[in-house]
Amino acid sequence: MKLLEVENGISCPYLDCSGTVPIGEQGIAFCPKCNQPLVSCVNSKCKAPNRALAQYCHYCGKELPKHRHEFILSALPKDANRPKKVIPQNRDEKLWWGPVSYAFYLWFLTGTGTLYRMSVRDNAPMVINGLGEKFSKSPLLITEKKSSEKGTIPIAVVASKVEVITINLVTGERETLHTARESEIFLADVDERFAGLCCDGDNVYLLAQDKRQFKLVRLSLNTNDVWSFDLPGSSENIAGPFVYQGHVVCFSPAHLFALDIDTVRFAVKQEWPEGFVPFFNRKEITDASNSCPRPALGNFSYGVTTDGAYILGRRHETPEIAVL
Repeated sequence: MKLLEVENGISCPYLDCSGTVPIGEQGIAFCPKCNQPLVSCVNSKCKAPNRALAQYCHYCGKELPKHRHEFILSALPKDANRPKKVIPQNRDEKLWWGPVSYAFYLWFLTGTGTLYRMSVRDNAPMVINGLGEKFSKSPLLITEKKSSEKGTIPIAVVASKVEVITINLVTGERETLHTARESEIFLADVDERFAGLCCDGDNVYLLAQDKRQFKLVRLSLNTNDVWSFDLPGSSENIAGPFVYQGHVVCFSPAHLFALDIDTVRFAVKQEWPEGFVPFFNRKEITDASNSCPRPALGNFSYGVTTDGAYILGRRHETPEIAVL
């Protein structure tokens, strides 16, 4: 694709826009007509604006900087604190999850299973794909997979009880990554338990249940390889997984499990401190105490920061946080 040079700039790289973008604005900018985010080329002889999800400059072909993963607060418009109606189509539509920031957009999955995209200057969200209600309570994972040509493809990964799918964030196309076996279900309903999706770069991890046995499932984004690991002694309940210090971590009422990503073996299986019981669903947190610090941990009873991993639970009747 080549951009059309026009007077005082270059045509907006978004195909459905006829706006003109000035050449030479470095970093992050927005088209003055469609308000979509732009990333300028780092080539000093080019500096052309590109779409936020582009990996290579559409004008000169040079690879674009990798900072598109971040959400740039400095790019907010001056009236950004003005309330906006995010879901104007259906007031009954719920958001089970907070939005995920990626490539200068906010991405979110609604209670009808619709995947939306919205930039900080959009007046309304844009529909990417209507996935259906069976995916509506799934965690929303955004990552990249290798392209058959060069570079990577930005994708969203979501799951129902019987299927894991990917959505191409550029084209909106949907593909099945894996389907559960007959006796197996995936644990991907935030209303039932704190079970999510995580990624180590090349593989997606999620929890599954086969009759009374809980399992950790690993799905390759680039091949058809599937691995399944039994979690012994976890028949009562399970939560996770999340990535922490080179391990994929999940936990049961009695144990914490840590799968070494490099060796693909469980490196840690340890018991909780005496009297500590982690939380596994929203109801347990509500019943424990109205003062539980759940908002600090986001959607789950666990969270990962640069300082450590934190798991919310109780010791006897007192809410406590276990620090890994």
